[in-house]
Amino acid sequence: ATADKLDRWTPDHTNASYPRLWYNNQNNEERSDYWSRNTAYLRLKNMELAYSLPGTVLQHIGAKSLRISISANNLFTFTHFKSFDPESAGQVRDPLMKSFAAGATLQF
Repeated sequence: ATADKLDRWTPDHTNASYPRLWYNNQNNEERSDYWSRNTAYLRLKNMELAYSLPGTVLQHIGAKSLRISISANNLFTFTHFKSFDPESAGQVRDPLMKSFAAGATLQF
């Protein structure tokens, strides 16, 4: 057993971090909220920033328009749980990959 599981309920240790250990289905059958956790989280999943330069600036190079943009996916997630994605219903998954893209559209 790992050290944290040693802090389990026993008749002599009732203020434990974990319920009593068991090896069959005859123990711990009472419903409880012991394993329920607040899974609230805040995530910035998609972001795009774009800027179109004014036509007066572009006249010098003979262009009609210039739009510059950057975008990002999965920038950050604030959560109390580091071992799983809050959107994965508690299943341990690989971390979400962050992705970045940049672009420009130039019209003459």
